[in-house]
Formats: sequence, structure tokens, C-alpha cells
Amino acid sequence: MSASGINPESESASLTQSTKSEVLTTNRFLIPAGLFLAALLLRLLWTFHTHSPTLDTAVVGLMALDIQEGARPLFFTGQGYMGALEAYLVAGVFDLFGADRFTMTLAPSVLGAFWPVVVFWILRTAVGVRAAAAGAILVVIPAEVTLRYSAVPYGGYPGTYVFGSLMMLHALVRTLEERVVPWFDALGFSILLFLGIWTNLQIIPYLAAASTGWLRLLWLRRHEPRVWMPFALAPLAFATALIPQLLLSAQNPVSPPLFSSLSLRNIGRSTRALVTYDLPRVMTWQAGADWLRWLTLGSLGLLTLLGIISMSRRRKALGPLLAQSGFFLLAFSLLYFPHPMSGYVPRYVIVPYAWSVALAAAVALSSDRLWLQRTAGVLWTAWLVLQCIQMPLSMRVQRERVDAAQRDIHTVIDAAREEGLEALRFIGSGMEGHRAAAFTFEAKKQPVFVSSYDERRRDADLKWHYSQAAGYFFSEAFEPFVRGSLDAMDVEIPEIRSAGRFRVMRMPTPPSRSLTALPSSQMTLRSKPVGVESLMERPWTLPQQGGKITVSFAEPLPVAGIRLLAPPEHSLPYQYRITAILPDGSEQLLQQTTHRLGTSYIEGGRVFFKGYFEIQDCRWPPVSAIAIRMTITPGRLNKLPVGVEAFDVLVTSDQEEPEINWPRLKQLLKQYPEAQVVAPDALAARLRREGALPLRDLVDRLPLPWNPRDPKSQPPRVDLDLARGVILIPSSPFQSNVQHHITDIFNNINNQDSTTLPPFYVKTDAESPSTQWQLYKLRSTAEPRP
Repeated sequence: MSASGINPESESASLTQSTKSEVLTTNRFLIPAGLFLAALLLRLLWTFHTHSPTLDTAVVGLMALDIQEGARPLFFTGQGYMGALEAYLVAGVFDLFGADRFTMTLAPSVLGAFWPVVVFWILRTAVGVRAAAAGAILVVIPAEVTLRYSAVPYGGYPGTYVFGSLMMLHALVRTLEERVVPWFDALGFSILLFLGIWTNLQIIPYLAAASTGWLRLLWLRRHEPRVWMPFALAPLAFATALIPQLLLSAQNPVSPPLFSSLSLRNIGRSTRALVTYDLPRVMTWQAGADWLRWLTLGSLGLLTLLGIISMSRRRKALGPLLAQSGFFLLAFSLLYFPHPMSGYVPRYVIVPYAWSVALAAAVALSSDRLWLQRTAGVLWTAWLVLQCIQMPLSMRVQRERVDAAQRDIHTVIDAAREEGLEALRFIGSGMEGHRAAAFTFEAKKQPVFVSSYDERRRDADLKWHYSQAAGYFFSEAFEPFVRGSLDAMDVEIPEIRSAGRFRVMRMPTPPSRSLTALPSSQMTLRSKPVGVESLMERPWTLPQQGGKITVSFAEPLPVAGIRLLAPPEHSLPYQYRITAILPDGSEQLLQQTTHRLGTSYIEGGRVFFKGYFEIQDCRWPPVSAIAIRMTITPGRLNKLPVGVEAFDVLVTSDQEEPEINWPRLKQLLKQYPEAQVVAPDALAARLRREGALPLRDLVDRLPLPWNPRDPKSQPPRVDLDLARGVILIPSSPFQSNVQHHITDIFNNINNQDSTTLPPFYVKTDAESPSTQWQLYKLRSTAEPRP
């Protein structure tokens, strides 16, 4: 294809009627069809070789599987500002072709292939057919970031590009015609608006661009109610798509990051990141030599510059298009630059980048200055050659990555099935943990995989909690930390099975030893951090170099462990040494760790690694001691600042977890069948596994930890109906001040005696974002159950 342009005004003056008809036919059918087929084939080829499910794409796939089973979600799982349209389309494809990593890309690839077609139609309103086609080809064959997000189900991006571009095209055509077809245009705009807002809020720059055109047209007809009144459908469509999201936000109030972090510093950071990170990654391929990337950047940059120069020459047909584009970029800038998440998220700039280069290329190639037009043609051709060189190189590199990822996933799935496990939780960093959704999709939810950090897949997380056949999986690099953590908690290490680069392990069984926290009144703080005079002073900061705590007792006690609780701004130690001072004055080394996880603890009869609870258990067989010393040893694994909010010394007890008496609790559940049950996952799950509560009742009655991204979670404050009875179970049985705190609350409610009510416990660290278990508001007007 020649890259040279045709001036639309001179073209219309010189062509014969038959030539015009031929161009019109080509414009309407052959070129759009060619662009669509080329875009579709390229996207299918790319996804076949390069797509392995990630967190976002796997979540869409899992939603599609749920839809096949009868679910009817409205929003993208865990994100109430993105719709579920893509999941329904993927579910339809699964009905026809089955579910796998490639078929999940068919629907978004087809939708994304329409994007360059609409871009061609928009450009065709202002430039020649060949120049418009050349501009659209920049969208047909983009670099890999744009190619990926216009071909795989990340939550609605292809739909956003198509619906938004159609809104711009619709408004632009009517602006050029200077006419409005009231009900037809109002209905079309409203449908596109509804689909766009429901699909993804990144439609807003498109909406701003299209709305300016409609507002201008309607203002010119402001004295004709029959023309502008039908457009009342537009705000109705907007509200219909947005109201459920606003209701969700009202239940889970959060500060909009766009406005809460508005500052010149954020704007400057976003600008630097746009130039140094986002644009280079959106414009180029990640594989191949650096000189190829620099040539690609140079050719696109110069081509865009020529387009900007060409825009300075006034052309009547180009005016409305440039005005729309200006409003589009302005709306994008207002949303992007102040946002604290902008920069280092290249997908945010896909739309303004793709539209800007396509428009600039088309304008330059249709310039009436021959030197500029020919230079633009050379640059466009150079860019196309570079794309054809780099695409197969990137495809080969990505294929190797995908093959390795698929081997890892299916090796772990096979190992888990052979072990008879129904649910596995990932131990590792947050981003790695999010890959659990991909494992679940590839396993078709048998078994399910979850992560301590995965906020979106609440149902899968509960299944892991409730399953009798639960386990863990982790990368081979984490095995020393898992073994060290189990040793530090005095838990027998189960068989750890190799699964390629991962390891699979059944749920470890903690020893059946009843422990209780020693009251602070029975302990004396001997060696301590600077400025700390009492155990009740919280938080403490422990220096990494030789930080030391020594606690002594009035008489020898059967000490079996300590439990640390870290405040949000601190970390728990990976490397430390614990020593017991025996009654004869000698010392006994109880623990010395160099590799363990900073958050690992026992709760509800299970072992937990990392996650939201910043708790660390250190346990050993009981030792009669008159003092315990913990020394934070120097090491690179200790994350600063190391600090504790609570330091509980655990001693053996004759009772079974006296603050949570399980036989008594089960009796209470039978005595008060309508009572409102509030408990963290670990303890609630134990009730379920032991048959004390049916799963359905537990999920329905249990307020979940607050999570603004999870529509199933509860607001941070929950009204508790005392008339029904309230059974709250503490997140930790070792916080000695919990019972006294809650007793005071009950004694202040209508002077009622707390002994007449079911036990009421709640965690007291209300401000800790690591757990989000905040204090509950009581209805003081409710009459307690007699």
C-alpha cells in the first residue's frame, strides 16, 4: 500500500463520477473489511502464541465459568467500577468452543478488531481514503502492550476502545452534517454511553470528546425542545450504569485517589513517568535490539511531529476532528496527571497514544505540501518494516515465557490432584500470589487456588478456609522460609512435594497444646528498647543491630512461646534469637532463625503464612523459666523498622484456649440460633469444619472484613442487633485486655449485665489497615436477649 495521501477537496474536484463510485465502494466495504480481518488475524496469532492467564484475564475466565453455572454478575469481580460484559461474551465463546487460555481471547479479539475500523471511519471524515487507512494501520499493528490489551480479557479494554470510538464517530458525523435526528441520535448516544460507562470508566475521555459536539449542536437548537429533549436519555443512561457503583462506594467509603492526592508533585511525577516509562513501552516491542526500539521511537516521533506541522494549515474538514481530539486529550490529562497511580502503568496511555499517532500520521500523509507528505510516507513505511521485524521476535520470546508458565501451572495442578487437595493457598509475595487465579482457571476450579493477598476472589478464599483437604503451594525459593517458619512454631513439617519450580504441601497440623497469655502484671520488663518502661507502652521500635527484650517472672513458669503483633507501619523480624533463663540462672537457646516469614501464626487449629494479619508466633515445647530474652539479630532479611504493638508471653494452661472455649461456644450457637456471628476467617472456618454452623448460614451471617474493591464485603462499621444476640469471636485468643474492654461496653449499655448476653469479643486495634477488623457500633436502643 502507498502511504501517499489525497487531499479530499482536490480529490472531489477531479475525480469522475465512476471513480467516485469506485472510491465510495472501496471506502465502505473493502478497506474496512481488510482492516478488520488483518487486525483479527494478528490478534488471534498473538494471543495463541503469547497469552497465558494472569490475575485479570483469569478472573474474567472464572467469571465466565461461573456464568455457565448460572451466576449473573454485574461487575468485574472485586472491582465495582468495571462491568461484566466481557465475561458474558467469553462465556458465550466457552459454550461453543470450550474454556482454555486461547478461547478466552476470541471474544475480546473480535471486539478489538473493530477498533481500527472505527478509527478509519473517523479519519475518513477529514482526510483521504488512503491516508485514513494508513493511520488506522497504526492501530491494526501496534506494539505489544496495545496489542495485548486490545485482544485479551483484562476487564473490558477492547469494548472501551470500540464504544468510545463509535461515540466520537457518531458525534463527528452529525457535527459535519450540522443536523440532529432527535430520537435516533439520542438513543444511539445513550446506548453507547451506557455500554461504555458500564464496561470501563476509562471511557470518560471519549465521552468528553463526543459530548462537546452534541452540546454545540443542541445549543444551536436550544429553542427546539423536540430536538434536545430526547437527549435526556443520556444522563439517564449514565446514572443507570453508574448508580450501582455509587451505592457500592457509599457502603464502602473510600477517598477517590484522583482528588485526595492532587498536588504539583504528583503531576510532575506522572509527567516524568509518562515520558520515561509509559510511552516507550506502549510505542515499542520489548524484544529485539535496543537500536530497533530507538528506530521505532524515532520514526513514530518524527511522523507525529510532521502531523502536528500539517495541522497548522487550516483545512475546513479537519477542524471538527481536531476540536474533538483536543477535548479528548484534555479530559485524559485531567484524569491522568494528578492520579497517584499514573506512570508505570502503560495501559493507561494506550488510547491517547494510539489515537494521537493515528491522527498525526493520517494528517501528515494527506498534507498538501508534497515534501512533507513524502517524508511522512517514508517514515510510515520505515515504521511498518520495523513492526514486521520486531513482532515475530517478541512473539518468540513471549512464547517461551508462556510455555514455561503453562508447565508450572499444570505441574502444580497435577501434584495437587494427586495429593487429593481441594484448595491451596499461595505463600509468597503479593504479585506472585495474584497468579493463583490463573491456576484456578486452568484447573477449571478443581482444585481452587487462592492467595493471602488476593482481594477479589472471596468465594475461593472461603472454600480454602472451609475445606478439610486444604494445602499450600509456593515457589522453590520460599521453601527455606516455610520450613523455618514451621520450625519456629514447633509444627511438624509435612511432606513437601516438588512440582517443577513450585512446591506443594498439605496443611500442617499444629500440636494440641493449650496456651494462654501471661498477664502483664505478672511480668517485669528488664532489658528493653530505649524509652519503653512498660509492656503496655505500644508500639515499640526494635533496632536491627542488637535490639533486645528481656521479660522476667516472679516465679518459674512453663513458658511455651511468645506472640508478636506489629502495627501497620512496622515489620516483624525474620532473623532473631530467643533464650530462656532457667531457675538455676543458666541460659537455654530456644530458637534461632535465619529464614522464616515475618508473618506466620497459628489460629483456629491451622497454620497461616503472611496475609493480612501482622502476627508472628514463636513456639517451643514448654520450658520452666524465670525470664525470656528475644534478640533481633543483624541480617538483611529484617525489614526496617522492626516493631511490635503487643508482646504476649504464652504459658501452658489446663484449659482449652480459655478466651475461646470451643465446647461452650458451640453450646451458645445452639442456644442462640438467630444470633449474629462475627469472627475472622480462621475461627469462623473452624466452626464450619467442625459442623457447628452450616456454610450458608456462616456466609450469610458473617460480616466480612472491609474491602472497598469487594462488593461482598461489609462497611467498616456494622450495626449489631443485640435483640438477636451477638457472638463475637476475637481474632486472637492472646490479647488479655479484650474481655475487659468489651465488658465495659456492655455494662454501659442501659446498665445491662454482660453476663445476660452471649460472649462478646472483638479485636481492639481498630486503626490497623492490615486486618480491617474495626470496632462495631452497637444499637443502644435494642433490648438484649434475656
